[in-house]
This record gives sequence, C-alpha cells and structure tokens, in this order.
Amino acid sequence: MVAVLSAREAWAQTEDGAASSQPPAAAAPAGDDPASHTFTAGWDHGISVESADHAYKVQFGGLIQTDGRFAVNEPAVVDTFVLRRVRPILQGRVSRVFEFRLMPDFANSTLVLFDAYIDTVFSDAFRIRVGKDKVPVGLEQLQMDYSTLFTERSLATNLVPNRDIGVQVRGDLKGGTASYIASVVNGVPDAANGDAATSNGKDVNGRLTLRPFAATRVRDVLGDFGVAIAGSRGRQIGALPSFKTTDQQSFFSYSSTAAAAGVRTHVSPSAFYYYKSFVAFAEYVRSEQVVSTSKVSATLANTAWELTGSVVLTGEQAAYRNIGRLGADVVPQHPLAPGQRTWGAVQLVARYSALTIDPRAFTLGLATPGASQQANAYAVGIDWYLNEYVKYVAAFERTVFDHNPSGPRKPENAVTFRIQLNLQPTT
Repeated sequence: MVAVLSAREAWAQTEDGAASSQPPAAAAPAGDDPASHTFTAGWDHGISVESADHAYKVQFGGLIQTDGRFAVNEPAVVDTFVLRRVRPILQGRVSRVFEFRLMPDFANSTLVLFDAYIDTVFSDAFRIRVGKDKVPVGLEQLQMDYSTLFTERSLATNLVPNRDIGVQVRGDLKGGTASYIASVVNGVPDAANGDAATSNGKDVNGRLTLRPFAATRVRDVLGDFGVAIAGSRGRQIGALPSFKTTDQQSFFSYSSTAAAAGVRTHVSPSAFYYYKSFVAFAEYVRSEQVVSTSKVSATLANTAWELTGSVVLTGEQAAYRNIGRLGADVVPQHPLAPGQRTWGAVQLVARYSALTIDPRAFTLGLATPGASQQANAYAVGIDWYLNEYVKYVAAFERTVFDHNPSGPRKPENAVTFRIQLNLQPTT
C-alpha cells in the first residue's frame, strides 16, 4: 500500500489524528524546503517515505538473527541459543546530496553502535563519508552481515579491524569497473569495534577493486570477476586482540603483560567470481604489529587466508552488489508457499580457512599458556531462502589446532544454525 500526503495535509492533523482547528502557515516556496514537497510512503524492504522529486527520503528497517551453537563431544563448551544481531536501521537522504545511516545493535541486551555516518554525495565516483563504518581492509568483513554464507565469518576475519570512526572518500568508476575506498580512522585492534581513539595515532586505510567485465557485455557470458588489494598503516598502543573460532571459543590470546606498542600494518589481496548461481571468493591477510612487554619487544606477523564457494541448487542468481553493499544475495523465484508447493531457494556452501600466529609470540613469551599457533577450519553448510526477507542457515565446521607448545588441543566440531529476518532498506 502506498500513501501520498502533502506536507500541508500532514500538518493539518494533530498527534492523535484529529483535525487541527488552526490552519498551518503558508507553505514555503518550492525547492529544497521539505515542507513544499509531496511525500510517498510505501514498502521497499522496509518502510520508506520519499519526496516526489527524490530529494528527501527516510527508510526504516531492521535485522534479527537468532543462532544456535553446539559443540560435538565437547562438554567444556556451553551449547547455546543466542540473539546474534538485533539491529534497527534508519537511513535516508536529505536535500539530494546528503545520505545517512544509523544502525545500533541490541544483541545480548547490550547497546552497541555499529553504523552511524553521513555521506556527502558529489557523484557516483566521489563521496565523502564521516562517522562510524566498516574499515575497508577485509573482503569478507565488508560483506553485509545479512548476506554472509555462514553464521560466522572465517578465521581470516580475525586479522582485520571491524568498525571504526573517521573520514572516508569512496566511489565507483566507469560503471563499477573500478571502485575505491580510502579512509583515516582512529585505529582499533584486529576484529574490534571502536568508538574512541586510545592514542594520538591514526590509521590510514585503502582499498582498490577492479571488475574488468562489470560494464561490458562479456559479464553476461563470463560472469562478474574481480580482484582487490587493500592495506592499512597506523600506530597501535594498548589493547591486543584475541582470536576465536566459529563456536566463539578463543584459541589464541596474548600474554596479560603484553601490549600493542607501535606500528601496525595490514596487506590483503583478494578475488571473487560470480557466475549465475555460482559464487567463489578468496582472500589473504597479513597483519603486522609491534608487541611489547617490560622485557621484550618484537614485530609479529600473523597471517590468514580463506576460500569460499557456493552454488544455488534451485537456479537463482547470486548477485554481486557494489562497494556500498558487498555480498551474495539470493532472491527466490518461488517463495515459500506450502499450499502452492513452492519452497524458496536452496544454496550449498563450503569454506576452508587457516590462521597462523608468528612463532616468536611463543618463543618470546608474548602468548598466553595453552594458546594455539595455528588453526585450520573446514566448513560445509546449506542456506535456505524462504523469501527475500527470511533465511535459514545450517552448517558444520571442524577446526583443527596445530603447533600448540603446551600440548595438543582437541579439534572443535561445531554445529551452528540461524534464522534471519532481514528488512534491509535499499538506497
């Protein structure tokens, strides 16, 4: 249902819906004054209200993910149901050239701010973003949270920052053939989500993506292929990260006496390929950080990589989106309707990932006792898209730990599942 309501008519009603006895003031001249516009309200993967000339727009949506995590033959690990993400979303456009997005998270009964930024849009090729957003280093980290193929991202995402506050410039060039992001941010530990600077140092990040077939007819024949290179450099002082498995169990953390104490760099090449129902992507991450105690200091280099592939068995296309919304989105041709014997779309997924800690973290006493030097994870799963809003995910992942100086660590066998409601407004 779509409703059309002029600004003057809207103001002619009181808060309880009764007619106002006082007529509104005369409308301002047409132009950038929102009071002069006619607005259309409707549904666009969420509630959307937009002016007729598209200069103003407000959208309301949300994301709810309820997960189950179960460890096979591991009584020390607590099996649990968890609200993984509970995120209301508000985004929109103001006076044509300004766009905004606000997305908090209420999972685990804790308020955490994830997205909060304002864009100044000069063109598709150039926009300035100020506020809190994802750090543009890891390919898998940049995928939208609703479009990930597994309940958790791979081991490689442990080595890249999550979200941070700063300034970005970004854009698509030549119809998406090239995309770029460059940013200056406060700097947060790997896998962390930050809200304030902990030192005067700042991180500089950059990402360049090339999609040679994006604006050509070759794309229809050969699919959408892309390569990217990303990196960052900054000075980190203080907290150090710990690294977790899919079952959210920590397998490596630094000694309590160790701290970040100098330059940190990231280098991350990646590639992806989308062809009809098939998707594959891979990335490599190298994270170097100066780590110190009162007795020793060293630059440690941790590395990780992952390879993910999927195929939609029911024939739907797995669509690539641009740098604003990276992800593999599947929209069922025949949404779930048991009475009509239609069952949505089914996607098979598989992944391998590995993470290796610099051996000097152990020989120099910078790691906690019992930490693992290496983790290798093998995962398979199935995604069931009931319609374009609801998705089920079920997966099995086995993580094997090697080179543990304190003795062998048992492999982790994790069974996870998710039900997701995604009301992600389009821009």
